[in-house]
Amino acid sequence: MSEDNPKPRRTGGRRHSSNSSNDTTMGRQLVSLDWAMKKILRNKANFGVLEGFLSELLGEDVTIEEILESESNKDHARDKQNRVDIKVRRTEGQIILVELQFQRDLDFFHRILFGVSKAITEQLESGDPYREINKVISVNILYFDPGVGDDYVYRGTTTFLGVNTDTKLELADTYQSYLKVHRVFQIFPEYYLLCISKFSGTPKNTLDEWLYFLKTEKIEQAFSARGLQQAKQVLHVANLSDRERRAYEAFEDQLRCLVGEGRQHEWEVKWAEAMGHQHGLEKGLEEGLNRGREEGREEGRRELLRRLASSLLAKGLSKEEIALSADCSIEEVESLLDGVSGKDREESR
Repeated sequence: MSEDNPKPRRTGGRRHSSNSSNDTTMGRQLVSLDWAMKKILRNKANFGVLEGFLSELLGEDVTIEEILESESNKDHARDKQNRVDIKVRRTEGQIILVELQFQRDLDFFHRILFGVSKAITEQLESGDPYREINKVISVNILYFDPGVGDDYVYRGTTTFLGVNTDTKLELADTYQSYLKVHRVFQIFPEYYLLCISKFSGTPKNTLDEWLYFLKTEKIEQAFSARGLQQAKQVLHVANLSDRERRAYEAFEDQLRCLVGEGRQHEWEVKWAEAMGHQHGLEKGLEEGLNRGREEGREEGRRELLRRLASSLLAKGLSKEEIALSADCSIEEVESLLDGVSGKDREESR
């Protein structure tokens, strides 16, 4: 891959259908990539979709050897694991983290740094030589603006430049032979930021065709980007099983609730800031912010899952299906449903 080589979430809630026909959403033919990454693309038979996307992004053929365990389902405010949607290992050993993020996060850059660092340190056992560390690539599909810039695809690599001469430090032949790489940047982590909101919507190349899909959830017949035509088949709503379709409908409901939760979270932060200023202490402000964020996120998450579990139970879904739809344990579903029953009893008094 050349060192000089260079794809946002929809801004509103998705439209949802009230019927149970093959298209579960008005006008929708393809399920969203975020849900597919959690439920469909982890199947080895469907690796070609993600392989195609990564091949277009990296500019080289990518073959996925396996899907690795990630922390994508541990979205608790107290958990510091990064929220990776999918984590894969290439046949060459490289680890690729792919994440979709929909709402603005002021800690975004620190979080992806933490995720990459964690993926690096987990590779070595005590006593292993450092050269056993495989390169980590962080791919971030963003539906918000992470900074100021005029492009929609950004790539970050590590190079060493001479302070006096502004020349790049290159590897000597001995290091190249020992490390099995030719350039310094091939050792260090690599970051890709795909700013979907900045994409105009008019594809100019095959990578843009993937961006078009990420922005519109549509794949045109003329598109030739690797993996897209397979995605058109694999992600088609009509090809979902009844169980998958019900889980996807629940996911759509959950996403709409998350939009409201995000607005409430912003209010919690503002409230915490006001309390901090009221005390007039920097420490009070910091603690207020942290407490407001943590308590607001956790309470919002519990209330979201409580409403979702109650709604799905009323539709006749089992506890196992509710747990699958909400990405939580059966024990947590039972606890939430107990909470719903208790709340109903209090309201009836």
